[in-house]
Amino acid sequence: MAGQADEEELIESLLEQYKTNVELDLSVHQKLARSLARSAAVSRSQHLSEAEMQSLIDRLFACEMPYQSPSGRRCFLTFELDDLAKRFGA
Repeated sequence: MAGQADEEELIESLLEQYKTNVELDLSVHQKLARSLARSAAVSRSQHLSEAEMQSLIDRLFACEMPYQSPSGRRCFLTFELDDLAKRFGA
């Protein structure tokens, strides 16, 4: 029975996230995939081993669109070396 609460929370979270995607011009499959991805995401406070971090990076770059989150935001920023030098005075 202990797992039941977790399952209920997961389903409630999925449904809530699906509702937030309703306005987007996406297929039902895409909306559900986004909701699932958000539910399975690693939280900011979660500590990962080096192997887990490497696995996440490998899986990220194996994606069709590795530069965007399920919500459409950029996953990371890239800088040219010249830009970094300007920002940090090197």
